[in-house]
Amino acid sequence: AVGLMQVMPHTAQLDRAALTVPAINIVVGVSYLKRLLERFDGNWHMALNAYNKGPTAALRERGAKSRYAVKVLKLAEKY
Repeated sequence: AVGLMQVMPHTAQLDRAALTVPAINIVVGVSYLKRLLERFDGNWHMALNAYNKGPTAALRERGAKSRYAVKVLKLAEKY
């Protein structure tokens, strides 16, 4: 995973060098998270779990609240 948003080059369909540019990395990461939120009908836990582990793993673990998602949502509330 590369950059601020820890995006995988394969997911972004960009080379690693492009993802080291902060502006590109943030746009790609936020766009991917938006697509995941749409895919999981606005379910932040599912979308964040998919962002962290991949959509296939998130679907396998459907209903389980990952520590990653819980932590991100707590930090979002705080800030």
